[in-house]
Amino acid sequence: MAHIGDVQLPAPEHEAVRNANGVAYVRPHEIELSDESGTEAAIPALVEAVSIAGPVLRVELRHPMGSDLIHVEVQRTLPLAGRIAAGQTVFARPRASRVFLQ
Repeated sequence: MAHIGDVQLPAPEHEAVRNANGVAYVRPHEIELSDESGTEAAIPALVEAVSIAGPVLRVELRHPMGSDLIHVEVQRTLPLAGRIAAGQTVFARPRASRVFLQ
């Protein structure tokens, strides 16, 4: 398991590794957004920018623990898509990730 704050990401290829630094990569369309933390572990993030590209809403998020932007793509038909705005806090849940040790 890989940890980002309280969030655990599956990393079966690194199951035997303990206390190592790494990087998790998640494709923009493999991140779910919610305006509530819910019962599952979620990464809180601040919405920096929102843009529309056809049927896709592109969202740039900033995690409080890092300086890198998190790029997310969601379908505009999702209920939350119409409510996402810059300055709002949302919760990101990676559906799939790839973890690389540093």
